[in-house]
Amino acid sequence: MYRTPDRKLTNDNIGKSQLCQKNIGPGSSEAPVLGYDHEDEAISDDGHEGDDEANDGGDNVSVSVGHSKERLSDKCTDETRRCVCLENTNLLHPGAVCIGFAAADRSDPLLFARQKKIAADESSKALISPSRKESSSSGKSAHRRRNKKANKSPDATVENVTYNVDSESEDEGSDRRRTLPPVDPLVLSWEHLIVRTDADRLLLNDISGIAQPGQLLALMGASGAGKTTLLNTLLQRNLRGLKVTGEILVNGREVGRGITTISSYVQQEDLFVGTLTVSEHLNIQAHLRLPPGMSSEEKRERVEQVIDEMGLRKSVGSRIGVAGVKKGISGGEAKRLSFASEILTNPAILFCDEPTTGLDSFMARSVVKTLTRLASEGNKTIVCTIHQPASEVFELFDRVLFLAAGKPAFLGSPDEAIYFFGDCGLVLPEHCNPADLYIDQLAMVPGEEEECTQRIDRITALYEKSCYNQRMQYESTKIFTIDTPLEPRECASLTTITYNLFKRSLLDTFRNPSLARAKIVQKVMMGIFLGLLYWQTDMDQEGLINLKGALFYYISELTYTTVFGIQTFMPADFPLVVREYHDGIYPVASYYLSKVVAYLPLFTLDGFMMVGASYFMIGLNANALVFLRTILICMLVEWSAASVGIMISAIAPSYSIAVSVSGPLLTIFSLTGGLYTNVNEMPPYVSWVQYLSWFRFGYESLIVNQFENYPNISCAVRMNPPVGQNITFAPKCEGSGEEVISNLEFNSINLTFNMVIMFLYVIAANLIGYVGLVRRVMLAR
Repeated sequence: MYRTPDRKLTNDNIGKSQLCQKNIGPGSSEAPVLGYDHEDEAISDDGHEGDDEANDGGDNVSVSVGHSKERLSDKCTDETRRCVCLENTNLLHPGAVCIGFAAADRSDPLLFARQKKIAADESSKALISPSRKESSSSGKSAHRRRNKKANKSPDATVENVTYNVDSESEDEGSDRRRTLPPVDPLVLSWEHLIVRTDADRLLLNDISGIAQPGQLLALMGASGAGKTTLLNTLLQRNLRGLKVTGEILVNGREVGRGITTISSYVQQEDLFVGTLTVSEHLNIQAHLRLPPGMSSEEKRERVEQVIDEMGLRKSVGSRIGVAGVKKGISGGEAKRLSFASEILTNPAILFCDEPTTGLDSFMARSVVKTLTRLASEGNKTIVCTIHQPASEVFELFDRVLFLAAGKPAFLGSPDEAIYFFGDCGLVLPEHCNPADLYIDQLAMVPGEEEECTQRIDRITALYEKSCYNQRMQYESTKIFTIDTPLEPRECASLTTITYNLFKRSLLDTFRNPSLARAKIVQKVMMGIFLGLLYWQTDMDQEGLINLKGALFYYISELTYTTVFGIQTFMPADFPLVVREYHDGIYPVASYYLSKVVAYLPLFTLDGFMMVGASYFMIGLNANALVFLRTILICMLVEWSAASVGIMISAIAPSYSIAVSVSGPLLTIFSLTGGLYTNVNEMPPYVSWVQYLSWFRFGYESLIVNQFENYPNISCAVRMNPPVGQNITFAPKCEGSGEEVISNLEFNSINLTFNMVIMFLYVIAANLIGYVGLVRRVMLAR
């Protein structure tokens, strides 16, 4: 269960909340002297750490602050250090905002960010340590550290400190190489955000806040409180149909949609190409995301570094897995892999949507601990939404922002939340999860809307007047002193992007058991069955009927299975394409081209297997050139079918609609293909359809290729009429290959023309499909 905070104010006349000793009126220069209990060791007058043996003043440490507001206004901010009252405040409580630090370390986000930026040009690692301007006789620097011993020095006075940067330079020839520059610290803030729907329903109501480098901020609240809306607003995503007012600032500058180029976003659903291994996925992502100036070796080093950071070393060679097809890595590993993909570029700002969804309590805590480590060690600004965390997870956050009915209810540390909501009358019972209690109290319960609204309005009003809100406003105005250029990430070249997407698609195509292997096995089996069905057909009048049917079946089999097979797999890629496109990883054109080209080997191989298995069994023309042309024609037929299948699946909003459109369309093309009706005998109002059908071009090409210049065909008719009946009609004899072609009203000179038309058909269908996919992806933002 949640551990009750040990910290409390220690002055006798101050309660447990962070309240000032007294109100300071306008124009007053008086500053309060506060004692703030903290488990960290204090800094003594001479700049040394308190002597453990002399610490007999009790368990609590008091930090006295005697600085005025003006003297501290240019220092860093934090909620767990020294406090002074703001002037001109008339708060619900005589409020204090915490400004300045008793000592500097990595929990000092702004100061650490300043010093780390200075050290970035000299070293890959910066260590910040405080020292007094005038060193003591012992010459030792005062370092702040964790000390959980019972005896600590009482009432240490804080004096001005300066900060030295000890850089750890790399020796020449060192094996450790820096593959990416250090993170430039970015402070994210938002001011007076108001979001409404087109129907004027209020979703966010005047929300302001701040997220600092080195900290993990959690957006919390009940369902419908506005967590996802706030996250989407900060990300400038999924805002179609919404009206947004207010400012989103990075280091004090408004960025708008440019936020996507300087941040990364780990979404709730883990989307991968499941047939890849963890290592393959990360290496491909590295080539897609990392700047072109990095060599392949440096990119591999970065991948290895991220694998170690995210604890994925044991699963590096494991397949990610395909849901319902092949089991892969665990849910926790999949979530860490999502983080690994996004931190490859070492972003300064990281957004996460429900990172613990679907995980057990242990894995959820592990994921949040990973986030806190990424924030503190990587100097990153991390913002996440979380629904209802366990108490062990709740205490890991640096700051929490509770939302209620689209309004801010509290922004501060988890410990401060207990104090604030306690002042609001929500006393935390023993062995109770504070997150559960506060979210329940901030929820809108059906049937109790009036009571819930009153409670929410009371809590949000108390927060608006509290020292926590005043501190946030103070931080927003004073923290923007880092001069960091907001430069978008460099993109990989189009050649690199397309090649790696092709590599990914090709691996997926041939590793997917329900696509490549199933399709090839199916075609081999159908080829063998077709050969057995038409085994060594005689070249006579009855045999011609069977041979025409066998050739048309080639077209039908290669068309129907290809079109419906493609439509199964293209929709599965769509969510991943939308995500990666809007993350700025690649353009739609690179994905589409790589996907189409990756399918070509499969659509060449399976057609070859079916025709090769059945061609000579059937007894078709044994000429080698005729056989090879048959393979080429069937390949063009299958490419045409695949292109139409991709086109339909790219344009149709769902798989069911794509299938509903494809079925009747293929039937119409089949009926106008030349087998069921001669092409020149169709009524004029439907005759034009044949020129849209690859059935017609493919069938004419196969007939011409098979029977052109064919020698004499027997006109003998094998008929056995019943006893007592006479035959009064005999079918027209097709005594040569030319007669076979002319009776179907085909033309021998059209062979090459038909093959060119089918090739152009492939190009046209893919262009239409590309335009449709671009439109869908753009609308899906």
